[in-house]
Amino acid sequence: MVASLLIALGIIGGSYLLAQVDWAPRVEVSDIATYPNVYVSGIPPEHVIAVSATASENAAPDLLMIQLRVVTESKNAKQSQTDNAEVTAQVMDELEKLGISDEEIQTTSYRVEPVRKSVHRCENEGGCWWDYEVVGYRTTHALTLSLTNLDIGGDVVDSTTAVGTNQTFVDYISFTLQDETRRDLEKSLLEDAAEKAMLCSTCKSLLLNFLVSKV
Repeated sequence: MVASLLIALGIIGGSYLLAQVDWAPRVEVSDIATYPNVYVSGIPPEHVIAVSATASENAAPDLLMIQLRVVTESKNAKQSQTDNAEVTAQVMDELEKLGISDEEIQTTSYRVEPVRKSVHRCENEGGCWWDYEVVGYRTTHALTLSLTNLDIGGDVVDSTTAVGTNQTFVDYISFTLQDETRRDLEKSLLEDAAEKAMLCSTCKSLLLNFLVSKV
């Protein structure tokens, strides 16, 4: 009789303790301006069931990214820029022939910089040293193409690198996802992971109830 009473009291006490647990995230506020003023504790309170789940999916790319670089050199900066504009115009003509619109082409960088050459200088009494002198100027124009037609990548490379004499280069080619496709995929994966986590949480709750019932 005493043993039965103790078991009953244990079950009631355990149920009471579980009912008193604060299952909500711990949110704290700080008045220090240099730090985030609100944060949620990442450490779960005692007796909380923590679950996690992952979801993955293979997705075919629907966006082709190509970066082209047009480089020209001349003895003065103005001529270097003029030459670069001419070669870039030819590149744009080739891209237009392939059906690529202006909206799919973006200038990602444009710079003009001096071209230096190392020279060894000597003086009769001052000794010798290495110095440099400016021998010209280099203009570099980088273009990034964002193409939804994945089949024309080879044509883009062949047609644009043939423009100029060692003046047009391909920096990289990559296959990726459009922003809208990526957002939809991330949303779908989050929903799948949340569903799996809920199922896992249900299983753990049943296990916990089972263990409490055995007390």
